Amino acid sequence: MTGHKKQLEFLNKSLQKSLLTQAYLFYGPSKIGKFKVAKEFAKKILSYKNSNKKEIFKKIDKGAHPDFRVISPDKNDSIKIGQTRDLVSDLNNSPFSANKRVAIINQADKMTKSASNSILKFLEEPPFYAYIILTADNKDLLLPTIISRCQILRFSPPSKQEIIKALNKFSFDKQKIQDILFLAGNKMELALSLAQDKKLFNQRKKKALECKKLLIKDELYEKEKVLFNVEDLETFMFLLLSILRFLILAPNLNASTSLGLKSILKKYNKEKLINISKRVLKTDYFLKSYVNRKIALEYLIIGL
Repeated sequence: MTGHKKQLEFLNKSLQKSLLTQAYLFYGPSKIGKFKVAKEFAKKILSYKNSNKKEIFKKIDKGAHPDFRVISPDKNDSIKIGQTRDLVSDLNNSPFSANKRVAIINQADKMTKSASNSILKFLEEPPFYAYIILTADNKDLLLPTIISRCQILRFSPPSKQEIIKALNKFSFDKQKIQDILFLAGNKMELALSLAQDKKLFNQRKKKALECKKLLIKDELYEKEKVLFNVEDLETFMFLLLSILRFLILAPNLNASTSLGLKSILKKYNKEKLINISKRVLKTDYFLKSYVNRKIALEYLIIGL
C-alpha cells in the first residue's frame, strides 16, 4: 500500500501488542487514502494469527466476509438512521467466521443527527469483539461525544514527489503524469485510480474540458448551457477550482497539462481569476447547504 506509513505502523503495533481500541476515527482531506487504510486495517484485524489470510482478504475485497461491513452515504449524500441501525444490529451479533467483527463507516461526517446518535449509543457500550472505524473529511461535523470515544488518526496529503514516485511504476510519460496530478488535485488515492482506470481518466479529463469551456464562453446563454447540464456537479466544481488555482499559481504554463489552459488567460487577468475562485467556493458552499441548485449556479454565472 502506498503512503500513510506512520499511520499504518501505529495500527500494526497496536494490533501486535493487543492494544486495539474499539473505535477509530481517520480524518483528513477527501480521497487521500483514509478508506483504503481503514480497509487494510480491517483485513489485518480479521486475519490476525490466521493461516488463511489470502482467503480472508479475498472475501473482504468482494464484500463477502460475514464479519465485515461498510456503510457509505446514500444517493442523497447522507448516512441515514436505517443504515446505522442495520450496522449496529450486525455488530451486536456474535462473530460468524472470525473471533471479531469489523465495520467501516465511510464519510461518517455525513451521518444524520439520528444516525449519529445511534452510533454514539453503540459506542457507549460496544461488545468486546466489535471494532468500528469511522472516516471523515471534517471531524468537526461529528458529535464531540463520538470523537471522544475514538482513537483519532489524522491523515495529511502526501507530497507531490510521493505521488509521482507511485505513478512512475506505471511507466507513463511526463505529460500523462502531469495530467493525472492535475485531475486528481494531487490526491494519492484518486491519482492511483486515474492511473489504473483509463475510462475514469477520460471522464475526468472531459469534465475538466467542460470547465474550460465554461470559462472561455462569452455569451450568458452559452455559459448556462454548459453549467445547467453538468452531471456530477461536485467533481465539476472541484476541477473548476483546480483550474483557477492552477492559473493563479502556476509559474510555468508551458510545463503544464494537455488541457490547453493558456487560452483562459487571454480573457481573465489574475485579479479576476481570484474573484472567480472566491465565487466558486461560495457557490460550492451554497450547494452543500442545500440552496436551490439553479439559484446557486446563477450566482456563479453572474461572476464569470
